Amino acid sequence: MSRGRCSDGGGGEDLAFFRRRVVSVVAILGVAAALATLTVLIFDILLVVFGGVLLAVLLRAISDPLAARTPLTPGWSVALVIVAFGAVLGVSGWLLAPSIATQVDVIVQQVPEVFEAAREWLESYGWGQRVVDALEEALPPDTLTRAGDLFARSGMFLVHLFTFFFVGLFLAMRPTLYTNGLLYLLPVDSRPRGREVLFLLGRTLRWFLIGRLLAMTMVGVSTAIVLSLLGVPLAVFLGVVAGLLTFVPYLGPILGGLPILFVALLDSPILALWAIVAYTALQWVEGYVLDPLIQQRMVELPPAVTVTSQVVLGVLAGGIGIAVATPLSAVVMVLVQTLWVRGVLGDSIHIGPRGFRRKKRSRKKKAASPGRSSGSA
Repeated sequence: MSRGRCSDGGGGEDLAFFRRRVVSVVAILGVAAALATLTVLIFDILLVVFGGVLLAVLLRAISDPLAARTPLTPGWSVALVIVAFGAVLGVSGWLLAPSIATQVDVIVQQVPEVFEAAREWLESYGWGQRVVDALEEALPPDTLTRAGDLFARSGMFLVHLFTFFFVGLFLAMRPTLYTNGLLYLLPVDSRPRGREVLFLLGRTLRWFLIGRLLAMTMVGVSTAIVLSLLGVPLAVFLGVVAGLLTFVPYLGPILGGLPILFVALLDSPILALWAIVAYTALQWVEGYVLDPLIQQRMVELPPAVTVTSQVVLGVLAGGIGIAVATPLSAVVMVLVQTLWVRGVLGDSIHIGPRGFRRKKRSRKKKAASPGRSSGSA
């Protein structure tokens, strides 16, 4: 009788334990599902926040040498860099805006003629007529709907722009406040490792941004000069666009070449050919000369990983995803190498100026001293 009660009591305890485990698992799955849903809903904002982190890293990369060589504090150095950058943009816009506006007016007047000529050429062929019909059906006829959609996108763009700027500004002003806050979320024993990972992430992003900034400057200035020599309209504006799009590896140069091709075609096909050849040569110099020098200081990302991340994030988040895909891939690469490969798998990985390398084990054998050898003998 006592055995039956014991067995019944043990079964009841097992059942209660099983119920508690089920409730715990369901609660964990519910919290995970809620977090995943929240991440999907604010995915664009998270990418914009990451863009703010990139802005903060770039501002500190420029302002830290200034603070080290002047009596200015790091915060005032960041403020000075922002003011100087805004002044450069304002003066450049004031000097270039009149000529750009004049050239834009001329091009706007030429665009309808070019489109009409292209339409007549397409309609002269059977397949071209089908292309024209498909394009007319694809274009939305409701102007009010397009205007409302444009207004909504403009509002969201302003929200993203303010988030990007102020997150970057606040992080650049007091980075230790936020890094220490992240470290306090870790156990005490894990904080030194966490500080090391944050340092590696910051160094990787800093060299990535320095490399992109140099590449953007080189491509933008050289493209503007070459297009001006060739006589392409809007050469300075097209150079600025090409330089900005160079921030995105692989896809950016392709997108930067499209407006150059379009504007040059308004003049003549020969000019368009020379413009694309010159632009391709400049991109070749940037890709095979400047990029390898910069990648010696950062994690070298495989091209397949970079392009795949750009496509995936571009589908999920549009232009924002494409813009931050490469630095985000670099962050993931550092986290995988430090936390998983070295931390969990125990592989000996050395993270140095040229990226990740396996540590070479010393095979030097200690030579026995003459005294020890004679004593052992």
